Amino acid sequence: MNDSISRLSLVGVVAALASACGANDSSISEMLTPPPAVVISEIMYHPVDENAAEDNHEFIELYNPADSAVDLTGWQLTGGVKFAFPAGASISAHGYRVIAKNRAALVMVGSYGLTASEVLGDYTGNLDNGGGTFNLVDGSNVTIDTVSYDDKFPWPIGADALGA
Repeated sequence: MNDSISRLSLVGVVAALASACGANDSSISEMLTPPPAVVISEIMYHPVDENAAEDNHEFIELYNPADSAVDLTGWQLTGGVKFAFPAGASISAHGYRVIAKNRAALVMVGSYGLTASEVLGDYTGNLDNGGGTFNLVDGSNVTIDTVSYDDKFPWPIGADALGA
């Protein structure tokens, strides 16, 4: 069976089932919306034993769950941190990309196993140790993903300077 026909059939079945269960048009639309091409997969907002004026080992990790690479040219991080992705920046299919507060300092952490070519940065601002919000915005100024984090419940205590 043709792949696009089977997808269309599946979409029709999902929409029909959702409608039969009392879902309205907007909730059906939300169910059928594809996941974002890139997601914020990890943040290090309070690095282990780093109580300096600047948390030089902060980072944000992105993941691309898609089957093709995504060009990040013109994308940006906004909110508590600011970063404009340079021309030619990309993230491979099913790949990760790290954006650092201090790229040189982060690459020096041997246990992370990162090379300078794998890390983008430096971003300005900071991931506040007490919590905050930042956004991943694409080149058309559409918010792709947003993270709000905290150092209080329900966030695990291990994420607050204990290396989790």
